[in-house]
Amino acid sequence: MDWDEVVKKALDYFNDNNDEFEDVIEELDNWNGWPEENGTMYYPMDMLDDHFYGMSATEIIDAVDLSEFSTSDNYYYENGSGWIVSTDYKDYSDLLDDDFIDEIYDCRDDIDLPEYIEKLFEAYYNDEEEEEDEEEEDFEEDEESEDEDFGKE
Repeated sequence: MDWDEVVKKALDYFNDNNDEFEDVIEELDNWNGWPEENGTMYYPMDMLDDHFYGMSATEIIDAVDLSEFSTSDNYYYENGSGWIVSTDYKDYSDLLDDDFIDEIYDCRDDIDLPEYIEKLFEAYYNDEEEEEDEEEEDFEEDEESEDEDFGKE
């Protein structure tokens, strides 16, 4: 199985399994911060006090887009303008791309992945290992052949 096929199958899987996609995004964020560096991260509203810990009331008011904020919403995030905004739904769709699949493949030993994705990566990894073994065997055979040819001259 080639990498493009792995990426397509993984993207299809996560498109059909949004809860698992969100779990992996949050796993990856906890592991290396990649999602936060590459998109919007959503935090439960009950973490808001921690977010603003040590800030003055003026600093908090300056950080929150009061026209788009309600503490009765489930989540909050920082929008592209740097304002804290609330929402009832997480939307990580901007992160579901080839780069995300590359990143979770690179971190596959350090984060929890859905079983389907683990098996997909294992199949790809095993295919890659077999190809490397075959290339190494071909190289060794070529070297042996060159050694035999060298002795005949």
